[in-house]
Amino acid sequence: MVLASDADGPRSIVKAPWGIVMDFRDSKKRVGEIERGILKLLSLSRDEMSTLGGEASAASLQYIWKKCAELHAEALREAVMLAAANGNNAG
Repeated sequence: MVLASDADGPRSIVKAPWGIVMDFRDSKKRVGEIERGILKLLSLSRDEMSTLGGEASAASLQYIWKKCAELHAEALREAVMLAAANGNNAG
């Protein structure tokens, strides 16, 4: 189970049902949002927490450093090929 703010990054990664994204746009409501998120976590049974924790762990596998590096390398290769096709010297 993951509890995260709605900052760029976590907002696009953390998903229900295994994640709770807290609305941090209004700084005056942040403490209330944290409280709401923690109370949600505390309301879960051990079985629910275990199940959702397993789902969060499985979802996180797509964000391991090796996978991120491979995706970035592929994007760079595509950019070089596109630049070469357009007659630009990308090297």
